[in-house]
Amino acid sequence: LKRHTIDAIFTSPLSRAYETATLIGQIVTAPIVDDKRLQEIRFGRFEGLTHAQIEAEYADEYRKWDSGDMLYAVPDGESRRAVQLRMAQAWEEIIARADYDTVAIISHGAAIKILLHHIFYRLPNESIRNTSMTTLCRFEEIWELETFAETPHLND
Repeated sequence: LKRHTIDAIFTSPLSRAYETATLIGQIVTAPIVDDKRLQEIRFGRFEGLTHAQIEAEYADEYRKWDSGDMLYAVPDGESRRAVQLRMAQAWEEIIARADYDTVAIISHGAAIKILLHHIFYRLPNESIRNTSMTTLCRFEEIWELETFAETPHLND
């Protein structure tokens, strides 16, 4: 990111994202704005459990979640649609700002993918790893997916 001019960094206030934003902010000397709308999806009863534990303890709920239904929320959690609405609202406000040409948005894998599905009809069928970078560019009023979930900064 050193070779990029970043005007501002918008981040989830959750610790991992905020720490990442702080490190990037020190390198690119950009101000950091935390926005709770960029937080990860609330997984409710699934929080803190392994995949195996979820399948064992909440088989029906997991099956419903795994279906991909945008409106289903894990008990005490949040639906994909609710995440998409809050992420899209944050996105629209960020891109509407005339004082920024280039911004970084630091969030969480599921929330980012849900937002990207709001912007693009088709996405690569890859997961979004921690610290991966996805780059969007605007051509007139159209957004283009330039890179998706790249991790050139990570060692094997």
